Amino acid sequence: MLKSVIMPMTETCGRGALADFAVAVSRAYSLHLSVEFIRPDPRAAIPLLGEGLPAATIQDLCDAADREGVAAAQAVESELRAQTSDSPLTFTIRTGLISDHAGRRARLADLALCQPPTDGDADDIFEDLLFRSGKPLLMVPEGAKPPPFATVLIAWNGRSEGARAMSQAIPFLSAAKHVILLQVGDLPADRPSLEDAAGYLQHYGLAPTVERRTHDGRSIAQTLLQSAEALGADLLVMGAYSHARWREMIVGGVTRDIIHQAGLPVFLSH
Repeated sequence: MLKSVIMPMTETCGRGALADFAVAVSRAYSLHLSVEFIRPDPRAAIPLLGEGLPAATIQDLCDAADREGVAAAQAVESELRAQTSDSPLTFTIRTGLISDHAGRRARLADLALCQPPTDGDADDIFEDLLFRSGKPLLMVPEGAKPPPFATVLIAWNGRSEGARAMSQAIPFLSAAKHVILLQVGDLPADRPSLEDAAGYLQHYGLAPTVERRTHDGRSIAQTLLQSAEALGADLLVMGAYSHARWREMIVGGVTRDIIHQAGLPVFLSH
């Protein structure tokens, strides 16, 4: 059961479409939305201000930056509260690094939400949530269709990460009109089969459709995303980084390709 969703954000990451999606998912699934606005500590920039500045000048600069940061956070809070007047919202301002707060705060939520790791803050938030929270992550690319998720596609490869993602996504699966289990290529005989996974979901009263695809010269990620489009999926559920992350960064891998190419929301678990 999902009760809460958390969205870390900064002044440059998380506003606009992602914030709208967070409000929509919290409303569609009756979740408590917690927003963690993370702003840098102005005092951390003191070593960069240069030598020779009087202490009073440095203090004035830090105070001014502090006021601007709080004002920016309060403006975002006002925007969100106007959108969530009929649903619960907790808005907290945190000072420090993303790595000081994002993953740690998400440990007490059922689900974390963020945008793809496209640049500085977005990359840091994605990484911290995926590897330090211990909770599933809902990655929302630009232009993604808002919830509810009517058709959910599960990428099944028999690995532990995928099995965990499927289990954690049960609330979304139970609310969906259509659940599809998709296997790309063949699986080793020692892994749970596609039919085994379907049997597991039947314990929850679900009747998933089972699909198999071959590579046909395409990558697994391309096959998954093209299948998701052809099947009309609103959400893709999959395990993240079954191989070591450094290996995927160097030689490529399904997770890396999906997070950079997906046009639909992706439910990830590591």
